[in-house]
Formats: sequence, structure tokens, C-alpha cells
Amino acid sequence: MSTYRPTQHEDAALDTAAIAIRIMEAVLKLVEEQPALAGVYWELFGVFSDVLAAELAPHAFKLAWALFSTEAIQRRARSNG
Repeated sequence: MSTYRPTQHEDAALDTAAIAIRIMEAVLKLVEEQPALAGVYWELFGVFSDVLAAELAPHAFKLAWALFSTEAIQRRARSNG
């Protein structure tokens, strides 16, 4: 049986990750909408992905726990009414 319990700090890491992904998606959407930038979309996607992967790697277990643990799922269900 696991004794691991996420802390509020880990919830903050999840929020930060979500914001980073939303920023990445917003920038890539703008690039996608500009025909002159069509050639750099995948290059930017790769750069964003590499940076996010490196930054989030130390938090991978905590983020996975916050997203997929039964407790986290139940908590989200309660907060979404």
C-alpha cells in the first residue's frame, strides 16, 4: 500500500504544467494560422516539447499521480459538480 500523498505544492506544479501546455498550444495555433510561418510549425512544436519535457521531468510522478490517481479523479469530480 502506498503512503504517498500529494501536497498543495504538487497541485501547483500541475497548474503550472497546464498553463505551459495552454501557452504552447496558443502559440502554435497562431503559427498555424500564418501561412508565412508554415515551415516552422513542427520545429517550434519540437522545441516546446523538448523544453516542457525537460522542465516537467522531475515532477513526472507527481503530475501523473495528480492526474490519474483515484483520489485526484474523485476530487475533480466533486469540484466539477
